[in-house]
Amino acid sequence: MVMRNVRYIPISETLWSAWYAWRPVFPIDDHGAFWLEEIWRRRHPETGQHEHRSFRTETAKLQELTARFF
Repeated sequence: MVMRNVRYIPISETLWSAWYAWRPVFPIDDHGAFWLEEIWRRRHPETGQHEHRSFRTETAKLQELTARFF
């Protein structure tokens, strides 16, 4: 087992919670940056780094993509 130098992270910080992206962030489940909009954020239980997700459906992603080009 490899021990990492990560401080204890409370369980409440590892749950997904709504967060307003006041700076550009790149979600792990979506393409491109999200900025000045609501997104989901949590602390990764092992690394302690923040993770961001949009939790958008594939249909919503496709609709936004087509709206950009047409």
